[in-house]
Amino acid sequence: MSPPEQEAQDAAPQDEQAAARTQRVEAALDELAAFLRTGASDGWVRVDLAARLVADAAEADVHESLGDGSTSPAAVAEPELFGLLRELREAMYDPDDDGAWFSLRLYAVPGDGRWLAVNHFGEPAWRVPLPDEKYREDLERYPREYSELPDWLSAKVEQT
Repeated sequence: MSPPEQEAQDAAPQDEQAAARTQRVEAALDELAAFLRTGASDGWVRVDLAARLVADAAEADVHESLGDGSTSPAAVAEPELFGLLRELREAMYDPDDDGAWFSLRLYAVPGDGRWLAVNHFGEPAWRVPLPDEKYREDLERYPREYSELPDWLSAKVEQT
């Protein structure tokens, strides 16, 4: 087998893994957005989710915007929401890239529209700050390269 043929054969499993990972992420996002849409009130035009996850700790703020321009907190079943968020975090985790995200924003609109932004490096804005130990637990579950540790996280982990 020639070197280019060998390279192509070696790349095939990596391409399949990347495709499977992408499909898992898209499925998790679709399920999370559908969950948010299902719980929205009549007349909604957007549901806004802001979530924070570290180790076994989770917080979320969910608001809906109505067609008249008003906004209000949206009622969601938190255990199911946090399960969907954990699945999304697991699906998106890449130890060779940025590691696991700490917080996210997701907007869901009627139909299939959604917008996502994840935060891999900034310290999450918890309502009640977490003990540093939670960050160490999180790094044990979702390890990162040392070069990918933000300074604030290094300081928290070194203290535990």
